[in-house]
Amino acid sequence: MNKKSLDTEKHFKTLDLFLASFLVAKGLNLIRTAPSSVYNQIVFVLEDHKDLETWSGDFYNGEAEVNVQEFIKSMKYLRSLIYQFKYNNNKNVTAKNVE
Repeated sequence: MNKKSLDTEKHFKTLDLFLASFLVAKGLNLIRTAPSSVYNQIVFVLEDHKDLETWSGDFYNGEAEVNVQEFIKSMKYLRSLIYQFKYNNNKNVTAKNVE
């Protein structure tokens, strides 16, 4: 994928570690992390999906369902990216797919 196509694609961004973990556990790919304008936080940039609005609503309404093991694996992975980000002087951390 070239840089131009990446710039024109729609992505979903969130500061919420729990929501990002849930969405990765649902199968969304984490594209990258980026510095936030909020001090010492990162933005999780995920691929867009047709069910994203429904999944996000279900998550915040307490009606979401996901494999618990996938959620835990996603949470650990994203948390490790946060630590890498903080200890690399707030530089972007490249995301890899969770396997």
